[in-house]
Amino acid sequence: MSSTAETVESRNENIRTIVACRYPLLREGIAKILEEDGSLSIVSKVSNLIDLIEACEKSDFDILLLDLDLKGLNLNKVLGLFKKKKSAKIILIVDSDHSENVLVNSIRSGVRGYLQKDAESSHLIKSVKVVHNGELWVERKIMGKVLDGVSYPSTSEKSKGDIYDLTETEITIVELVLEGNTNK
Repeated sequence: MSSTAETVESRNENIRTIVACRYPLLREGIAKILEEDGSLSIVSKVSNLIDLIEACEKSDFDILLLDLDLKGLNLNKVLGLFKKKKSAKIILIVDSDHSENVLVNSIRSGVRGYLQKDAESSHLIKSVKVVHNGELWVERKIMGKVLDGVSYPSTSEKSKGDIYDLTETEITIVELVLEGNTNK
């Protein structure tokens, strides 16, 4: 092995991941996809909130892949756990019938990625790597819906004040992400 190859290999760090998903088939499938990539490893696979809290406290990890269907999930409680592990980041896994409100509020609360369950396996791997590198991962089709909601809110939804209180800076950032810019 050449010294250049050794240098490149030593830079490739192992991204330690917890997979928290209610459904065994989805949980095992996600873990298998991630393990096939040489730079990712699974430190824990959990199916409920109690196991997740225990895994977060006992494991040294970089990324939490968190299914919003996780039994007993209280997103605010989970985000509170992450204040202790500031270097760890969360990627939410959601159904296609996601709520733009959940997206905006979770990103404001510190979630760094948002991935639909019908995404390609290559997007799963890429999202973990992108979020691990400090960037935000939100699929364009999801961001398009959020921007449509911000730009053209319906009267009934706007009166609720759910997601339409983005600052000008936040709107600019969302637009730049949609244009393909990274947050670096």
